[in-house]
Amino acid sequence: MNPQAEKQRRILQLIIQEVIKQKAKTLPKKKKKSKKQEEKNPLDLPLPPYKTTTPPIAPTPQSPRPQNISADPGGFEGIEVKRTSRFPRSRGALGRAIINKQIKAQPQSIPEEEGLEKLTPFLNDPAVQSMECVGSGQALIINRFGVKQKASLSLTNEEINELLQTFSEKTHISLNQGVFKATLGKLTLTAVVSEFVGTRFILFKTKN
Repeated sequence: MNPQAEKQRRILQLIIQEVIKQKAKTLPKKKKKSKKQEEKNPLDLPLPPYKTTTPPIAPTPQSPRPQNISADPGGFEGIEVKRTSRFPRSRGALGRAIINKQIKAQPQSIPEEEGLEKLTPFLNDPAVQSMECVGSGQALIINRFGVKQKASLSLTNEEINELLQTFSEKTHISLNQGVFKATLGKLTLTAVVSEFVGTRFILFKTKN
C-alpha cells in the first residue's frame, strides 16, 4: 500500500473521531436519579385506593311482635291466641267497641193494601226480598237474603184475586188472561192469570 495514502486515511479517521467527540460534548447529559430522590418523589408513589362515602341509612321501624292473649274463660281456658296489633291500644279498644255493638235493622213500613193483610209480616221484614205463590192452597215461597224457604202460609183463590184486583185498580192496568205486571209503591207484582192452570204470582220488594 502507498505510504502516502495510508497516512491520509489515518488523518481522516482522527478527524472523524474528533468530530464525534465534539458532538457528544454538545448533547445534554441525562442525570441519573438517586435512590433517595426516587423514594421522596410523591409522583412516583402509588395512589391510595379511592373510597366512596355513603350517608348512613336510618333503620326502618319494625312492627310490634305478636302478643299472646289468653282467651276469655268460657270453656276455652288454657288456649292462647296470637294476634298482631298494628294500632295503638286506644284505637284497638275503640274498634272492639264498634264491632261488639249490635246494630238492629229498622223494619220497613209498607202501607197496607187490600189483599196484603196476610203478607204484612213478610213485607215489613227487611231480610225478605220476594214472595212467590205457586197456586191456591200452596205454601208461599219466601226469598230471604237469596235463600228460598217455604212458609207456613198459603192463599186462597179469593185472596189471590183480591190481591191482583188491588194492583190493577191502584195502577190503572187492566187485568186480563195472560201475563200481568204492575208496580205499586215499593212492590212489583208479576203474575200469570189463567182459569185452567190457576193463577200464580211473584211479589218483589223494590229497593229505595
